[in-house]
Amino acid sequence: MADLRLFDAGASSAMPLPAPMDPGQALHRATRMILAGRVAEGRALLEDLVTRQPAIPDAWNNLASARRTLGDVEGALAAIARAVALAPERAEFRYNHGNALRAANRDSEATEAYRAAIARQPDHSMAWNGLGLCLAADRGLAAAQRLSGAGRAYRRALVADTGNGKAWNNLGAIYYEENLPYRALACLRQAAAADPAFAMPYNNMANIYRDIGRMEDAFGCFRTALRLDPDYRDAHTNLIFSLDFDSSQTTELQQAERRRWAERHAALPALPARPGPDDPQRPLQVGYISGDFRVHSAAATFAAPILHHDRDRFRITCYYTDTVEDPSTARFREAADRWRAIGSLSDEALAQQVRADEIDILVDLSGHTNGHRLGAFARRPAPVQVTGWGHCTGTGMAQMDALLVDSVLVPQDERTLFAERIVDLPCALSFEPFQTPPAPAPAQGHWHGTLRSGPDDVVFGALGRGGKAGPDSIRLWAQVLQAVPGSRLFLKDRQYEDRLRRRDILHGFAEMGIGADRIAFGGRTDWRGHLSSYWNVDIALDTTPQGGGVTTLEALWMGVPMITLYGRFPSSRIAASILSACGRSEWIARDEAGFAAIARDLAANVAKLRSGRVAQREALTGMPPYDPPAYARAVEAAYRTLWKEHCTRTAASR
Repeated sequence: MADLRLFDAGASSAMPLPAPMDPGQALHRATRMILAGRVAEGRALLEDLVTRQPAIPDAWNNLASARRTLGDVEGALAAIARAVALAPERAEFRYNHGNALRAANRDSEATEAYRAAIARQPDHSMAWNGLGLCLAADRGLAAAQRLSGAGRAYRRALVADTGNGKAWNNLGAIYYEENLPYRALACLRQAAAADPAFAMPYNNMANIYRDIGRMEDAFGCFRTALRLDPDYRDAHTNLIFSLDFDSSQTTELQQAERRRWAERHAALPALPARPGPDDPQRPLQVGYISGDFRVHSAAATFAAPILHHDRDRFRITCYYTDTVEDPSTARFREAADRWRAIGSLSDEALAQQVRADEIDILVDLSGHTNGHRLGAFARRPAPVQVTGWGHCTGTGMAQMDALLVDSVLVPQDERTLFAERIVDLPCALSFEPFQTPPAPAPAQGHWHGTLRSGPDDVVFGALGRGGKAGPDSIRLWAQVLQAVPGSRLFLKDRQYEDRLRRRDILHGFAEMGIGADRIAFGGRTDWRGHLSSYWNVDIALDTTPQGGGVTTLEALWMGVPMITLYGRFPSSRIAASILSACGRSEWIARDEAGFAAIARDLAANVAKLRSGRVAQREALTGMPPYDPPAYARAVEAAYRTLWKEHCTRTAASR
């Protein structure tokens, strides 16, 4: 029979077994139990059957599925290996062997198992789908090779079965990663039509709709995904992240949704508290959990307290949830006192590892973004748990003791809305570039011919993630272009390589009376090329409602002023946090009219802006976001305060 993806409905495997019965009857009965959700009972019956009749391959196959469903991955592998040995010609067993190997994170072996299934049954749609999953996850391949190989496998799956909803979903994910969002949407709609009860395509569609600025469609898809699967944690996480793109939101509404997430997904039993008294002055074990210890924008914002930590007073453990390694990974690994590659661990196993490592302060660097490990924090493996930097907007979890931000990002009158205690740093973010940036000033007389018809023309720029260029940002930017006649806007991101995305953005500007001749697009480059693009920009414009963090840090470092709109919730105040810490609060607007007015005033002195680029970088050098060692000392002071308070509470409770 086919592989079983079922969950135990709570039946106990300790109930008495029926009297021995005919092997065919026993197999049939066990299968019906498993399909009815009585997986533990079905497994017990199959265990008895294979003990009495070890030569029945279907019994071993179904036992493998039951064991895997109940979390016994190694037992599942042993069982499916017996099925394959007994009936090597059965493609279905080879396919199920691939599934078990994937569950054990043995993807290279799973690839061979799926290929073996396909060799025996070339039209095995799900085996092609499994092969595509392995190829898509193979980080040993170049990105183009990985995506093209996975895409071919999914298309072969669909040739074999046009109604394979999983293959449609996975092909959509490939197109999305290839920066073809509209083609991805078409595939995901096919996936939803093929399997209306399949929640994943709706989650994926919602993420794409968010990235192309169709928020109403995004929230509709999230609601459908969560209606189909109320326990779909990742969909709820993505919903929370997407609230940052909804200008009707407030801090109160956003934090209420985070609390609902925590009630549903983080209400887990805590590990036993560590025994014994603690010393408030001893060196502390600090653990950082992230999937971004690599070349990634988030890494530049949280690197300071890791790379510059006081080795006499703090011992650092990095828990890396990804497998990609690059020169940035090497820097983090070298700075850490202990390195743990924990991508294959469950949240529960990760929590146990943190406890075994005797971590005093555990730090979340992801918040509600993809790949977070908040489930580990829910089990309270460390006495003090904090969140910050990666998505510093709160988790909603009572198990999270502190949120590291500043008084601009979260003003005093909003602090009671958070599950966490707000702890102020000099700035919500810091900046630690992993490469040497280019000079802030371009060569004499440099200007980009496609952006300026002459050296006196003013060019505004928005070089942040294209998904933030929604209707609110377009309306705001259009007001700037109207306020500064003859100016142009340069938009740069990988999203703009897609002609349909460019079409939709130009349509948005046209509705505001701005012609296509005033908008220029740029695509992806390496990091130095990205920063060099600021040579062609006079004034940077922030996005709204979700603002730019790293984008603001980079623009300022390249000597370009950044104008931001102080928004209604934390993620719309990131640039304001940075500008305030750098003494540039005059570039923070309180409304859209003020935003355009700041742009008009700066544009009137564009020659002065260009000549002052080098001086701006020099002035930033001692500012909190741009002084990583000093920023690290401030973070460590916050850690020490939190630890002392924990020791005081612990002593008082004894």
